[in-house]
Amino acid sequence: MWLQRHDRMHELLRRSGESLALIDERRAPGTTQNGRPRSERSATLLQMQGHGAQRRPHSILLSVSRQWQAGEAPIRVAMSDYGEMKWSVRVSARDQSSVAVYARKRRFDVGSPLAFDVEEEGTSAFEYMLGAIGADLVAGMKELCHRRRLEVDNVEAFVVGELDNPLAHLGVVGEEGHPGLSSLAVKVFVETLEEEDDIRKVWDEMLERSPLYRTFSSLARFDMRLQIAM
Repeated sequence: MWLQRHDRMHELLRRSGESLALIDERRAPGTTQNGRPRSERSATLLQMQGHGAQRRPHSILLSVSRQWQAGEAPIRVAMSDYGEMKWSVRVSARDQSSVAVYARKRRFDVGSPLAFDVEEEGTSAFEYMLGAIGADLVAGMKELCHRRRLEVDNVEAFVVGELDNPLAHLGVVGEEGHPGLSSLAVKVFVETLEEEDDIRKVWDEMLERSPLYRTFSSLARFDMRLQIAM
């Protein structure tokens, strides 16, 4: 079964120009699947991944490396026994005005769901969502330009979100509609001396590969604009 998952993941990564190394933790760290000794490179990879550390006995660890450059630590991706890749966070109420969010080994604090006062302390959940969308686009654009060997000096995004009716969140009597997202307007600025056509090709590819754009563009109106500054 896990070989089928390996083949499926390998095909997906091949299409995106990535390479794949799969480690089945039920095998000895010094041998391959058929019992032959691993190559020196594979052994180094296992050492980098901390193969001897205690982990779930039947989990599968996927190591994805874009360039396989010497000395570059591979990216680790957790994969469940059923071949489904999932991400999770833990959220805990700290006090009446904020909550703590734990993601992997990191933590950040979130204020109220929606902030109406510019002087309110803490970042609201809605603002975090807008920031996450902008970060997804900026980081994705920067990374793809780097992989396409296009020199970019800076990438910035300005994100504006509009709710159907913010007052519905406050429970104002007589208000109609809902407090959900109705539209997003995003303007991305790219500073570069590269050809505009090359940058726009990367832009289109980035949007196709963006998890948050692909999610929210199907839920709300999305006004996307790219401005290239030479």
